Amino acid sequence: MSLLNTNSNENYTLTITEEGIYEIAYNMIINITDGGDVSTSIQQNGNNLAGTLQSVTTQNAQDFTVNNSVITSLEANDKITLVIEGNNKSGTVEEASFTVKKLN
Repeated sequence: MSLLNTNSNENYTLTITEEGIYEIAYNMIINITDGGDVSTSIQQNGNNLAGTLQSVTTQNAQDFTVNNSVITSLEANDKITLVIEGNNKSGTVEEASFTVKKLN
């Protein structure tokens, strides 16, 4: 699949190349081996987009699903990043999707 109107890198970041209204969505299955607090969010130029920060406390070796979406106006050269943070020692992203779709 091509990345129309975006450029990407290995750090879950997309650079928007054309201004417009975009729908940004993600879905992940995460396994936290040691348990702990985990948060996910979508950031625009390093700042959380309103309504996208989600936090969960997990038990040892627990799989959990997290997903979210937002519709927002973006400018050319905006950096959109999927952020995963936590205080746990180890974990893996079992499955993930990160979609940025231009609506207008």
